[in-house]
Amino acid sequence: METSLIIQPTTIRQKVIFIICLLFGLIFINAGLNKLFNYMPVPEVMPEKMIKMGAALKEIGWLFPLVALVEMLGGLLFIIPKFRALGASK
Repeated sequence: METSLIIQPTTIRQKVIFIICLLFGLIFINAGLNKLFNYMPVPEVMPEKMIKMGAALKEIGWLFPLVALVEMLGGLLFIIPKFRALGASK
């Protein structure tokens, strides 16, 4: 009995969807990494309410790392086709 490898052709549509999901997942991973390492500059002119909210969130020491990890996990899951629906629900 001969075992043959069945290769299903990928369509252009599947490739485009994968590229879009890859870029979307990388955006989420980048946002999570930015929360941990703060490497992207913050605009100098910001509304006062936004500055107060950011300061209040930074006072809670565990909240930003938690949000960063959830964003990175969601981005990683969104890149993997099998777990895309789970990543989108994060």
